Amino acid sequence: MDAIYLSSPGIKLPGAKWTNDDQLAKVREHFRGTDKEWKAVERRLNFVFRLCSSDERYYEPDVEHNIADYAVWASQVCLEAAGVEATDLDMLINGSVAREYFEPATAMEIGAKLGLEEVHAFDVTSACAGLLQGVHIANAFMCMYGDVERALVCAADLTKGRISYDVQSKQDVQYRAAGLTIGDGASAFVVSRSPLRNGGRILGMLSESLPQHYHLCSAPVGGSFSSLSGDLFKLHKHMPDHVRRLLEKCGKTPADVDHWICHQPSDSVVIKIMEDLEVDLERAPLCHGVFGNTINSTVPMTLDYTLQHKEVKPGDLLLLSSAAAGFMMVSLLLEWGADTEE
Repeated sequence: MDAIYLSSPGIKLPGAKWTNDDQLAKVREHFRGTDKEWKAVERRLNFVFRLCSSDERYYEPDVEHNIADYAVWASQVCLEAAGVEATDLDMLINGSVAREYFEPATAMEIGAKLGLEEVHAFDVTSACAGLLQGVHIANAFMCMYGDVERALVCAADLTKGRISYDVQSKQDVQYRAAGLTIGDGASAFVVSRSPLRNGGRILGMLSESLPQHYHLCSAPVGGSFSSLSGDLFKLHKHMPDHVRRLLEKCGKTPADVDHWICHQPSDSVVIKIMEDLEVDLERAPLCHGVFGNTINSTVPMTLDYTLQHKEVKPGDLLLLSSAAAGFMMVSLLLEWGADTEE
């Protein structure tokens, strides 16, 4: 690969924190059955929360709040940390699932609010893997076109009323419980042909899809999120071989990776992947209980958490990896601090 660099992440979380008890109380408000029937539903929801290790997540209480604004806030944090001016950007990619309109691309609004008059801007939609897929695309553009020097890749996913609290039965728990673990948030990365103030060098990327499983998870236009999470989580059995293929391309093994920065739909999923790879969990932070499943932002938020709470040294290898409805897998290998600007 050409020398392409990835910044440390910029993140933005809403101020309103919700716990499992807050979610249960909200579901109880919508429950139409008897107290005995409620106890059965509550028991099953608590089982899901324990399995996922859910604890806290954040929501934007104002449903009128703008998705692009959240992406802009995260982007501004990222740009400042990377030492890059918005006007230095050649490309802007929005990887959000959430959107408020079909056209123009939300990336256009983000670019305008960042003060850009001219930039190659577009959206990438790939469920929870949209942000990393955007990094992959920016990387590919830089390898193909010499005039693309810097790209901003961002995402803002606000639930904005798209989580259903209408849980009346065991079947409803099966389809809707995963939505109750989702939280709001935004994030951003800078991808650059030249070294950045904070970040590392991308050593390789891999994107793979298994589209025959598209039906297991859905966020329909004008509807609420639903997921056959049990069946969807079983597909994570493909992740260990996926990352092994990437590492093999880079001449590395799982033992060489110092920090595993994984998508966080559930602690149990991350634990199973690490067990298959024979990786010590000390190298794989479990952050689902910290901010929930923030869709595209779990990977950058987990990276931010790692940078704050772990010792990440120059030369350390980081594996950033996300899996998404579809079924989509996107991963990148990063050498931290490589050629970093002082």
